[in-house]
Amino acid sequence: MTTIRTNVLSSRNQEEIHSESLWLNLPKVGTANPKSKKDPGSFICFRFTFPVFLAGLFVVMAGVGGPLSTGFSQQKKSSTDPTGSTVSNDLKRALSFEPIQRDVVYDIPTAEEMQNCKIESAEKIGQRGFLVYDGNGRLLRAYLDTNNDRKPDQWSYYRDGIEVYRDIDSDFDEKADQYRWMGTAGTRWGDDKNQDGIIDRWKVISPEEVTMEVVAAIRDKDPKRFNLLLLSEVEIKSLGLGSDFEAEVLKRTQQARVDFVKFVQSQTLVDSQSSWMHFGGIKPGVIPANTHGSTKDVMIYDSVQAVVNTGSKHGQLAIGTLIKLGDAWKVIDLPEVIQDGVAISNGGAFFNASMTTVGPLNTEVNNAFDSASQTLFSKYAELEEKMGTATGRDLASLHQQRAETLLKLSEAASNAQDRSNWIRQMADDVSGAFQNDEFPQGFEFLKQTAIQLEQQQADIQDIAHIQYRGMAAFFTKKLTSASNDDFQDVEKEFNNALEAFIKKYPKASHVPDAMLQLALSAEFKENIDQASNWYEKIATEFSSSPLARKAAGAKRRLTSEGKEIAFSGKTTRGDAWSLSRERGRVVLIHFWATWCEPCKEDMKTIKRLASKYQNNNFTVIGVSVDDSPTELQQYLRTEQIPWTQLHEEGGMDGPLAEQLGIATLPTMLLIDKNGKVIHRNLMSSELDRAIQRATRDE
Repeated sequence: MTTIRTNVLSSRNQEEIHSESLWLNLPKVGTANPKSKKDPGSFICFRFTFPVFLAGLFVVMAGVGGPLSTGFSQQKKSSTDPTGSTVSNDLKRALSFEPIQRDVVYDIPTAEEMQNCKIESAEKIGQRGFLVYDGNGRLLRAYLDTNNDRKPDQWSYYRDGIEVYRDIDSDFDEKADQYRWMGTAGTRWGDDKNQDGIIDRWKVISPEEVTMEVVAAIRDKDPKRFNLLLLSEVEIKSLGLGSDFEAEVLKRTQQARVDFVKFVQSQTLVDSQSSWMHFGGIKPGVIPANTHGSTKDVMIYDSVQAVVNTGSKHGQLAIGTLIKLGDAWKVIDLPEVIQDGVAISNGGAFFNASMTTVGPLNTEVNNAFDSASQTLFSKYAELEEKMGTATGRDLASLHQQRAETLLKLSEAASNAQDRSNWIRQMADDVSGAFQNDEFPQGFEFLKQTAIQLEQQQADIQDIAHIQYRGMAAFFTKKLTSASNDDFQDVEKEFNNALEAFIKKYPKASHVPDAMLQLALSAEFKENIDQASNWYEKIATEFSSSPLARKAAGAKRRLTSEGKEIAFSGKTTRGDAWSLSRERGRVVLIHFWATWCEPCKEDMKTIKRLASKYQNNNFTVIGVSVDDSPTELQQYLRTEQIPWTQLHEEGGMDGPLAEQLGIATLPTMLLIDKNGKVIHRNLMSSELDRAIQRATRDE
């Protein structure tokens, strides 16, 4: 398998992939209706906030896995190429398309490997479209029609069986207008309103990815790419920084925009062959509201750096201060090359003692990368390059060498934060490689590394991170390959391992995740007391964890039947809404998202019942946990959904999902006329009878 990194824009793909010569071979595909929670064939959507490699556990538990559909109709005859291989024209065409955006790393099979590839209908995932698999059954591509108009609007590319990039046509006009990196490729999500193949706005981008984009902008001498990362004047004013902070940030961004071209021409650290290697930063912080006139909490990241690789040399680039705006981090400073003994001016806009007298970076940070680290960086870069084309034992050996190099980098680090970062990156890399069958000895490697670090009395949080990543990868593999007869035994073994982890590392940062796994497992089995206990532990013992509020909401939901509950939010029009306003009416609360096909199937039933009981003091409240309000509004207009819809930023991590701890979709609650919960988890097939009883009872 060849790993491809695209380096040019591929505008032809939008037109070619829409050619119906390939697309119309597919039969019409329907979506399975959600069934009773007692039915192992239930179809449930998941978007978990905890590590994605564990989500597969609960998908299997919900019974989503089933026989693979072979509904793709290959009407074209096979063709033979000059080498004698026989591959269908459809398959060749399906594998010929490329991502629109540059710098995407994805898999393309060799001519020999292509003979074992196959195309199947996307029916098994409840979609119209087709999926392309390699000879080992791992996904290579997915081309989907999400609105059933017989034209593709989503093009997905995979690496090692994991989706890493997606072109999206969100307005269904046959041209991609959104580009999204995911899985092991990160979190970037860009908008392209004029559909010219160039990102106009970052919807989502992490601090690490911002530094990558800054390096790329310098490398390509691209001021537009850099300006996309800078806060605009309108965005600055929306932050509510207060007059002093606002003026300083505005001055910095304007100066950065003006001086970027001059900086690119004068610096010598980054050239056309340079690449981003590493993110440097201590930790983000919050400037609370009412600080020097600010009106909102603002999350910032001061003194951010990037390590850049050029051939065998490495250098550091001071990126400066980043500010979080929605789900995207933005730059306010012109980057600077870090040189020994030379102070930098963009070290920190907020956490320095004086905003007008910015001093040099902390000595500990400045000296983070010595000559020993430079050598190790070169080794790391060399291994990364070789891994792009290696297979089998060679690839496993390279994975081990990379892991050992990361451990040496941790030993060479001059501060605790960098040491921890290298150790955790090693654990993440090895666990992923083990799970993807690229490093069969990976689990044993992690186990032995944890033992060695324990003997060295290393940071307990780092040891726990290694143990958790290894355990999760081990059981994910075991659960996904288990037969129906063995699944419950493996699940029990996994739950025992989670409890043992919690007992051994009671203060580890992964403990809330482990508890959430146990809570969800118990909830699926309708063991409500046990699930509630785990949710309560997360909420009370780890109150500062991002999962705490969601866990508290989940417990509230599980124990809500027969009780009044508080639930509120903002409608898609921006109006405040509260459940208490609906007293005197039976209310169905439907948690859903446009990416959840079973949710959209429920809409048909709900529409019918809303009409049937419209004169019986019955109303429906939709709660969308979509990430994008644009996609939601488009769907609502297309489908003409008549009832009130709530939506707030954050999706499954946002306040609407947190209030009642929603982790699976669809979720439906039925509330009586007095505001008390009748049912906390209704299935579509149960709705009519439940609503009939509720509207009849006084």
